[in-house]
Amino acid sequence: MEVDDTETLMLEAVRELNEELGSDVDKAREAYDRYVAEKHEIEQMLDVASSAARVSAAVQEVEAVASQVAMVVGQYDTLSVHSKGQLEEQLQAQVERVSQLEAAVAYLKRIQELEAVSNQLEAAFHNERHVMELLGQLAKMGAALAGSNCHHLTSFYAETQGYWHTLIKEKLSSEFDEVLKEIKWPIVADVTFTPSAEVETRFETLVELLLLLEITEGQQEVARNQSALLSDFLPPPLPLQLMVRPLRRRFLYHFSGPRQTNRLDKPEWFMAQVLAWIKEHVAFLSQRVQPVLDRVKGEDAPSAQIEFARALVQFVLEKLHSELPLLEQDDALFAHAVDETLAFDKELRVGLGYPPGQPGVVGVLTQAPVFVKWIAMEKKYAGERMDRMLSSETAWQALASQEEQLKVTECADAFIALLATMTDRFRNLPQPGHRLQYVELQLELIEEWRLRLVQILREERLMPLASRLPAILNSVSYVSAVLREWAEKPLLLQLQLYRQGHVQGCVFDDALQLLDSLSTELLDTLTEAVLLDVKAKSREYRKDRWFCMTSDENSLTPSACGMMQILSARLLQLKELLAETLFAKAWHSLALYLSQFLMEELVFENWFSLGGGSQFQYDLIHGLFPLFGQFTTRPDNLFKPLKEACILLTLASGSAKLLAEVLRDDQDSTDALAEIGVHRLNPQEAREILSRRNDISASDL
Repeated sequence: MEVDDTETLMLEAVRELNEELGSDVDKAREAYDRYVAEKHEIEQMLDVASSAARVSAAVQEVEAVASQVAMVVGQYDTLSVHSKGQLEEQLQAQVERVSQLEAAVAYLKRIQELEAVSNQLEAAFHNERHVMELLGQLAKMGAALAGSNCHHLTSFYAETQGYWHTLIKEKLSSEFDEVLKEIKWPIVADVTFTPSAEVETRFETLVELLLLLEITEGQQEVARNQSALLSDFLPPPLPLQLMVRPLRRRFLYHFSGPRQTNRLDKPEWFMAQVLAWIKEHVAFLSQRVQPVLDRVKGEDAPSAQIEFARALVQFVLEKLHSELPLLEQDDALFAHAVDETLAFDKELRVGLGYPPGQPGVVGVLTQAPVFVKWIAMEKKYAGERMDRMLSSETAWQALASQEEQLKVTECADAFIALLATMTDRFRNLPQPGHRLQYVELQLELIEEWRLRLVQILREERLMPLASRLPAILNSVSYVSAVLREWAEKPLLLQLQLYRQGHVQGCVFDDALQLLDSLSTELLDTLTEAVLLDVKAKSREYRKDRWFCMTSDENSLTPSACGMMQILSARLLQLKELLAETLFAKAWHSLALYLSQFLMEELVFENWFSLGGGSQFQYDLIHGLFPLFGQFTTRPDNLFKPLKEACILLTLASGSAKLLAEVLRDDQDSTDALAEIGVHRLNPQEAREILSRRNDISASDL
């Protein structure tokens, strides 16, 4: 009976729950929580001790209902998760399907667009302007696909675009070739021809169409030169490429194969031909092609002349490169090819205005193995030229064509010409490293030249004034002056920066230091030789009777004449032998040496009467000073110690004794000396000179 009641209660609870919840399973959790709360309240309200059986039944009933509710909630949760997963999978599948369909539609649409443009191109094939517009559309369509993963589609676009470009290019190129024939292209200098206005108009139209075709090429790959040597030779605009083709055919016809014009020993022939072609077509390119380039490309328009010239320069480069293996086998041929290549490059850039930034033909010679041979050849031929210039019978003769004051010898002029030629040869080399190697070679040659001069001078020092020494000195001085002038030029300043990392000094610093040292040594040798002659002739003058001499205010001391004559002769000889700047150093140095010599060997070695001192002063003022007065307005400034010595020697006897007493009492006093005009001599030297006077005794000092 209890079981039946329990089942009845459970059925009743289920019925009530169904009525309360209906089909809304979401309310099950809420009902479950409410019944659990009511159960708790009932338990608190009931007297557990008196109503145990009734409460137990109620609890069981509520627990059964709660269990039922929990089961329903669990079933709901499971069903909810399962249904959501299925829904998301179905939805994702549908989205992917839609995306695939959209991509397929876009794919087909692109193909339809491409086919439509292709059909329009086919229909408008002879309408050139419209064809260019359609090619522009095709290029934009291709650009829109850049980076797309639809490789077959992009490949199809590229093939279609390439097909039409090739077809249209062939058509326009064929017509352009015919028009070139009608205008008598290439131009021949001695032939005058004026095409009709219709032909000229058609020419300019085709140039414009070819330029537009080139612009619409888009991602079409342009053929690149495989050789690194030709990597800088970018192809010119399409119309100029077509205009260059007949010239290339002529070039190959005349300068390849067994033609008599194709000679290994005559590279100047094909170089001269290319230069002539560039010159002959300047006017036509500037008048007929450049305006079209400017109209089509605007500010980005290249120079038609430069583009044309670069294409022709490439002929020369390819020709030289192909002949190098044969040229390197013969030193004479190789050297001649180098000379002609450099001459071609100079004429191209200086004479025709080909820009420095454009590639040239010198790059052929700066390839590593070729450049090594080139430098070796330069050194070899420079050494031979140096041998010839130094062994020439007229090597040390001054050139009449040069300025007289420079006294430039034939040897110095030839050596500077050699260095200048080398500078011209490396001036336009593309890489600073190559130019610097040339400078290093110049430095080697300068040092070798200096050493050769030192060897020659070993035989010239016995009688320097009558030898080649003055001419060698002039040569060294001239070379040094020219090198200093060159060192200030931008070309060598840039190389100094590249070589040392700064522009302090110059690349010739070490060489100039050695040359200056040699120049100073030779100049000292000459002045010493003159001074020896003067000393030899001064013996009688220095040993004259100064202690008892009376002054003759009208003539020089007779014993001074020999010394003055040899000094005058030697000064004149030096002036004739030496360059102006060197002679200035020589007479100035000679004056200082002579002043010191006369002070030490005459003043400090003799006793002077008052008349002797006055005569010595007269000899200086009217004999020695005028000899140097030819070269300076104040010759007395060169002999200040002697001049002040004469002041002390000619001072009145009383004043001289008083001065001697002052200097004796105050050995450091200079004020008393300054009062009489003595500034260079110190008090000790002044006392020594005063002691050489007859009228001053030891007690006065």
